[in-house]
Amino acid sequence: MRLSPGTAAVYRTLCAQKGKEGLSGLGDVACWYSDKHEELQVLKGLTFFSIELRKSGDPTEAIKGAAKRVFDQLR
Repeated sequence: MRLSPGTAAVYRTLCAQKGKEGLSGLGDVACWYSDKHEELQVLKGLTFFSIELRKSGDPTEAIKGAAKRVFDQLR
C-alpha cells in the first residue's frame, strides 16, 4: 500500500523501536512486528508491505524469503 509522507514518517519512528535482526537490505526500513518473527513490515519509499506467517516452528527464514521476492519486484 502507498502511505502518505506523514504516515511513512510515523511508521519509521515506530519501526525504530522494534527488532531488525537479519533484515539488512530489505527496504528503507524493515522490522519484525513481534519477537516471534511471525510478521515482517517493510517500507520502501512510500510503499509499505507486511507479510504475516503463522506455522509450527520458526517462520523467520520463510518470511524473509517471501519479503525479499516482494521487495525485488518494487525495485
